[in-house]
Amino acid sequence: MDKEQILNSIFDKLTGNIDDDFKIVLDEAEHFRKLEQFEMMKDVIYLLERKYGELGKQKLINAAQDNIKKRKELYKEMVNYEKNKEFMKAQEIIVKLIDTFPIKRPMKENDAIYSFNNLFEHMYYLLNYNAERKNIIKLEEPVANYYFHLGFCLFNLEDYEEVIDVLDKSLELNPVQVDSVLLQAEAYYKLGYTNKFLDNIDRALLDATNKFQLANSYFLLAKYYFDLCDKETAYACCILSRNFVITKELDSLFEEVKKMNGENLDFKDLPKLQEILKSHKIQFGPSPKVLTTLKKLLQDPKTKESLPIYYYFLNMAYDLTHDFKLKEELDKLKKSLEQVKFKKTE
Repeated sequence: MDKEQILNSIFDKLTGNIDDDFKIVLDEAEHFRKLEQFEMMKDVIYLLERKYGELGKQKLINAAQDNIKKRKELYKEMVNYEKNKEFMKAQEIIVKLIDTFPIKRPMKENDAIYSFNNLFEHMYYLLNYNAERKNIIKLEEPVANYYFHLGFCLFNLEDYEEVIDVLDKSLELNPVQVDSVLLQAEAYYKLGYTNKFLDNIDRALLDATNKFQLANSYFLLAKYYFDLCDKETAYACCILSRNFVITKELDSLFEEVKKMNGENLDFKDLPKLQEILKSHKIQFGPSPKVLTTLKKLLQDPKTKESLPIYYYFLNMAYDLTHDFKLKEELDKLKKSLEQVKFKKTE
């Protein structure tokens, strides 16, 4: 049978009871999902709208909203398991979440399916990596982030080879997801693939969009150079990591580095720090590419049309640079936003 004949045969099965017919449609759609015939799956689902018009359409919308709500509840449950270090339980949930999304979706020429975690990631990708002007099909939830969490669970279960494969899927969906790049770097290092580890760190530093990603990049480099007994470079990377975020793990490593034998490492002058990093071809601070993108977005009139979005990008720029002028502008903008919020509540 051709496509229309199949759809008509399914349509003829519908009973006239919308709840029963909804179940029929979902069962038939699931059959085509398993066959990876996603266009057919979608057409089968729309049979409910064809049968019941606006009522059928609303039934489908409500079902979609319920599914999104359920996924969010499952996601929270999974995160709690991670916090409690119950990684097997967290892994089971995240696999269920991933299975709700068919990744091998039909793609037209020059289309791309990406799953961005935030607005800046989306804009950064479009401005810097979209040379072929591909259309971005934004998924309703960041599926790439699901794969990151699956990789995180597997990493803690010490299945490092699988971590690398899973995070490849994450980065296929979101090429600028730096958290996945960094976790994959750690897995490479655990397996002794030092060149791939260093390549991933370079990639992470190039695309890092927040202080936590930058701090983690330099922390991982500090551990690497500490293991090589290169005290100066390890010390320099510790200092740079501390410039963004200070953690107990970093402090512990910093103390170990300072205990290493040799000349006094307590240098604070910027030129020496830059010289050490330059000698190892390590990027110093935020990527010029990220900062240039932020500058473009902040100068764009469309960005300034929305104060919350402008504040979001401005705060990101300040977080990365600690520029005092940006801090002054942030404070003024914050007052403006508070006044707007106050007027809305009057």
